[in-house]
Amino acid sequence: MKQNSDNNIHLNYEFAANDGKPVLVFLHGFMGDLNEFSDIANDLKSQYSILLIDMPGHGKTRITGSEEFYSVPNAAESIVSLLNKLGIDKCVLIGYSMGGRHALYTALNYPEYFEKIVLESSSPGLKTEKERRLRIENDAELINKLRDQKYSDFLVNWYNQPLFRSLKANKTFDLLIKSRLNNDPSGLIKSLEYAGTGAQPAQWDNWTKNKIPTLLICGEKDVKFKKIADDMVRMNNYAEKIIVRTAGHNVHAEKEEEYKKILKNYIMK
Repeated sequence: MKQNSDNNIHLNYEFAANDGKPVLVFLHGFMGDLNEFSDIANDLKSQYSILLIDMPGHGKTRITGSEEFYSVPNAAESIVSLLNKLGIDKCVLIGYSMGGRHALYTALNYPEYFEKIVLESSSPGLKTEKERRLRIENDAELINKLRDQKYSDFLVNWYNQPLFRSLKANKTFDLLIKSRLNNDPSGLIKSLEYAGTGAQPAQWDNWTKNKIPTLLICGEKDVKFKKIADDMVRMNNYAEKIIVRTAGHNVHAEKEEEYKKILKNYIMK
């Protein structure tokens, strides 16, 4: 693992270069880290160059100075700085959930770096000020729970949400929980405060102008994000969606082989 220091953001990352092969950049979800995609990366590294990143507030990435460096715009700037450091001028940007929001913001604001985007169970943010206020209130409650509860208890309650019902039934769930325990709750709190769905700049207007081919992956059981994907496809001719049968929110964990097949087929288009 290496770190790229860009002002006050010290991104932790792993880069497996494969000369002449397309570069895939993976951004994990909330409470994940770069290991979230390590099994998938190991299977794909013979065909692609792979860059895995710990997002701000997660894993071994560290923020110094102002807490505003946890924000989505600052994280995007840091990701682009890392691409420049590694000599990556074009890549495929792949994000899950929170990582998908980061990925979309980064691609829409620095489009020259990205050949394709893959968003799993994600969105351009919230459309209205009322939705943002409600989400900020909800995130404030989560922050209080992260401060007051044992982190292991918070994880149990988090994954009791209906959104993750099918994930809990998956054989990978215990390993996922074990990996989540590696995070520092104080970093997760800052991520929610400055990069949560309510805090991030909404990208719906920018999304209508997007000209980067984009694949939206959703689980069949994830009603909320299927609806969001429908809206996104309707608003942009460069987008397409794939619904994965019997999967919930975390498609890549629940249906890893199918996810890899979808990914490779889309990149080859």
